[in-house]
Amino acid sequence: MMLIIKDLKFRWGEGAFALQIPSLSVAAGAMTAITGPSGCGKTTLLNLIAGVLPSVDGSIAVDGKNVSQMSDADRRLFRLKTVGMVFQDFRLIEYLNVVENVLLPCRLNRSVGATSDHRAAADLLLRNVGLEEFGARSVGRLSQGERQRVAICRALLLKPRLLLADEPTGNLDPKTSAEVLQLLLQQARSCGMTLIMVTHDHSILPLFDQHIPFEQFLSFGEQAAFATKASDPEVAE
Repeated sequence: MMLIIKDLKFRWGEGAFALQIPSLSVAAGAMTAITGPSGCGKTTLLNLIAGVLPSVDGSIAVDGKNVSQMSDADRRLFRLKTVGMVFQDFRLIEYLNVVENVLLPCRLNRSVGATSDHRAAADLLLRNVGLEEFGARSVGRLSQGERQRVAICRALLLKPRLLLADEPTGNLDPKTSAEVLQLLLQQARSCGMTLIMVTHDHSILPLFDQHIPFEQFLSFGEQAAFATKASDPEVAE
């Protein structure tokens, strides 16, 4: 298994939100989609899996390593070497050009460091997504779809075992969204990665090997509260 979660409990400070997952597993190499209402904890779960957030209780094992027992420094190194992350808002660095953004993971830790091999890998990734001529271009001159392609290349650069994607097509038009989704799935499969993706689009679920409806982790009262919120035209997405 790539991911095994047991008895996970997480709470944001003294707030009312609390995430509880008794058991969850994802097989190595699986393409997995997570769905659920906004605010139910899907993004929080991705951040816990990646080691961005420390878990309060329970265990999160990723690729055989218990992330929940790591120190802050160990989690950062683990995330850099094992996990690739793709976000809805791209999170590109505006003052860096395209290839510099792809190479960013190499500059975040001295134990990695950018090498000629990394540069060659970045060039190959950009060629694979149709951006081979855009390496020196400012990311500010890219379309939304092109920016997300750069973000995918950055996530793939160090060949992570696990790829986490948080609504990666949420800011894209339908045509570009379909293209980026196919690219993400294709790249993950070709590299033998495990993909866990948060999405609100139920029409794409047949493209995935596994579907995890987040409603199963909510109590009956929470489910009712989210359903009421979603039906309110003033707060519904």
